[in-house]
Amino acid sequence: MHVDKEIFLNQLDVIGFTKQDSVFPESMISELNEYAKTLKPERGHDKNQKWYGWNQVEKLSDPLNEVDWAYYWTPHVEHPHVDTVKNVLTPLADAAFGEHNWVWYAQDFIINMPGMNFVRPHIDTP
Repeated sequence: MHVDKEIFLNQLDVIGFTKQDSVFPESMISELNEYAKTLKPERGHDKNQKWYGWNQVEKLSDPLNEVDWAYYWTPHVEHPHVDTVKNVLTPLADAAFGEHNWVWYAQDFIINMPGMNFVRPHIDTP
C-alpha cells in the first residue's frame, strides 16, 4: 500500500486532482464493501437518485431495499481497514495541505459497480 508522494503532489499541482490506482488490495476493498452492507443508511439517494438527508431515510417505507447502496452515508464507521486507509492517506494530506492543517471530516463508500451507466458528480469540501 503505497502512493508515490511526488506524483501525487505533482498531479494536484498540475491538474488539480489526483487519481491513484491499485493502492489498496482488492481483498481489502471487498471486505470493506461487505462491511458497508451491514451499516444502516442515515442519508443518501434512493434507487431513483432522489436525495434523502438526515432523518429522512427512516421515512422511506423500506429503506433497506429503497436506498441505493452505491451512494449513501452512515454516521459512524469503525473498521480496521478504515484506519489503514487513514494511515496511508495522512502523510499525503500533510504534504498537500501542511502538517495537521486539515481534518478528517467525512468518510464515505462510493462504489462504481460494473455496468453502471451514470455518473454522480459532486464536490467534497477539503
